[in-house]
Amino acid sequence: MKLVSDVKKALAKAARTQKYRLKRMEQELHLIGEEIMTEAKEETPVDTGLLRSTGMVESKVHREGPAVELSFNTSYAGAVHEDLTAFHPVGNAKYLEGPVRRAEPDIPERLIRRAK
Repeated sequence: MKLVSDVKKALAKAARTQKYRLKRMEQELHLIGEEIMTEAKEETPVDTGLLRSTGMVESKVHREGPAVELSFNTSYAGAVHEDLTAFHPVGNAKYLEGPVRRAEPDIPERLIRRAK
């Protein structure tokens, strides 16, 4: 039957379109992560520069959907991030949280735009 064939073709096209849109959203999410990390590195306190150099962005896909993980990978990254009493001539505490919070309001709209 032609109708069954046409419906199957339409469903296959919809599935391809959905995969394409999901891939574009994953790419945009990674780009957002890179932008946030760039800001975070600018705000990261510097002593030797090691902490700043370990900033990473990693794209992942979970059951819930695409995700991006931002991290600084030293044994002391968390302590520097959370210590609001420390004085830093360069950078500040909450060097990752600040950029994430500033980016948050625009993320949904950016993902929607990219999926179109």
